Amino acid sequence: MNRKAISTVMLIAVSSALLVTACHGSEAVISLDLPVDPVMIEVFAGNESYLTTVLSHVPDGYSVANGTYPGWRVDMRYPIIGSPATHWVWLYSSMNPPSDLHGQKWDMVNYILNHKQGSVKEIQQAILYFINCQGGFTPWSSRAWAMVNDAEANGTGFTPTSGQAIAVICSKPLSNIPITIIEVYALNTLLTDLNGDRIVNIVDVTLVLKAFGSTPGIPNWNPVGDINHDGIVNVIDVTLITKDYGKTSL
Repeated sequence: MNRKAISTVMLIAVSSALLVTACHGSEAVISLDLPVDPVMIEVFAGNESYLTTVLSHVPDGYSVANGTYPGWRVDMRYPIIGSPATHWVWLYSSMNPPSDLHGQKWDMVNYILNHKQGSVKEIQQAILYFINCQGGFTPWSSRAWAMVNDAEANGTGFTPTSGQAIAVICSKPLSNIPITIIEVYALNTLLTDLNGDRIVNIVDVTLVLKAFGSTPGIPNWNPVGDINHDGIVNVIDVTLITKDYGKTSL
């Protein structure tokens, strides 16, 4: 594709984005960039949370890092096999869960994580009321029920904002390792804000335009423009930046 054709593609994309922004306004969103390969977890009994989860073998540059995170149960089918045992799991954002967990009430869980009441055990009961892969769970604490009622009244469609907790799912499909979650406190960032100025605008589009069609080793290759990290700057990256055009982060 020659430079003129690339410019035409990008002009159409940006024009469409500007039209969408004019109709709907800009919005700030939280994005989590999680590793695509499995990471290692080691689970302990928690004090401030039901579980304490230690992540390791996490590559640099993601929204999570090697370290300790508050953890919670969402799966009572299998017992927790804690430290010193370790497990390889995949990490998924509850804002974009895997297909087998897509129908679960992650909005309610995220609401509870950001509106906690009572003890650790009562918070755990409220979480299991909404998501328990084993089936129905009935809390026995009045404060757990207070959280459930609060979430049902106010949590539908809840989306965490800057500085709030997001549930990240730790799962090893087709195994007897129970699914758990960790709390990740993410900044309000946009993966398509390529120059880090907290707005997706023509500057970011230009970075993609200059690298469009390139792969590693090509003179105009710029990994910054490869938004989805698939090794090529192409129409997928154009689509991603078009979708976010005009959005800002805090």
